[in-house]
Amino acid sequence: MTTSPKEKIALSSIFASLIVASLKLTTGVITNSLGIISEGLHSTIDLIAVSTTYFAIKKAESPPDQDHQYGHGKAENLASLLESILLLIITIWIFYEAFERIYGNEPSLSVNLPSIVVIATTIVIDITRFRALSSASKEYRSPALEAASLHFSTDFLSTTIVLMGSIIVYFGVKFADIVAALLVAIIIISIAFKLAYKSINILMDKAPVGLPQLIRNEAEKIDGIEKIDQIRVRESGSKIFVDLIIYVDKLLPLGAAHKISEELSRRITSIIPNS
Repeated sequence: MTTSPKEKIALSSIFASLIVASLKLTTGVITNSLGIISEGLHSTIDLIAVSTTYFAIKKAESPPDQDHQYGHGKAENLASLLESILLLIITIWIFYEAFERIYGNEPSLSVNLPSIVVIATTIVIDITRFRALSSASKEYRSPALEAASLHFSTDFLSTTIVLMGSIIVYFGVKFADIVAALLVAIIIISIAFKLAYKSINILMDKAPVGLPQLIRNEAEKIDGIEKIDQIRVRESGSKIFVDLIIYVDKLLPLGAAHKISEELSRRITSIIPNS
């Protein structure tokens, strides 16, 4: 069985996430830094998320069957929703652990130069994967790849904060570690809500903003269409389903009426790829 370009990108991102999560978690445990451990857990969620993305893409590309007549595209949107839930869970843990350290006995930290170098290395990996996934998500209109690219972009941002916190801790300001962890949690929770909101809207078949009017405007340009009715648009994975009714002169020959509908279909496909 051949592997699609989307699947190859997802697979390479799984290996990148595995490396990044392993490096961060190992460094976090050795240094006892909450900021680094939080980032390690964040990257572990990214690993789970990208793995989910891979299987969602495989499922989404399955052809329609008797039970799923519109295909399996929403598997990608379900994957995005799952990723947002996982991010929220990890955020709750980070907040809990941070306040435990603030009001409890703060553990000793042993941040050193090698640990700082490791964190800096993971930032380079994050940037590389974000660029690849972001480009692929736009090319293939994949919600799952878009979600994965968002994970790597937030990973880059939050890891940068942790890196700065680790450097400050290295120079003796221990509280910077907790501050870095809390900033990471805020970043994660903001992206989780954004991802969940978008996924839920698509799963609930909310019409993409502006597309119904765009289709109506295009239909009104075609000679022979007297009325446009019941424009319905919904997203499913990388595809957009468009359903509408047009009225033509009742005396128009069937062949001519069919040509009008074909012309409208062609125009809609040209302005809305994958529709």
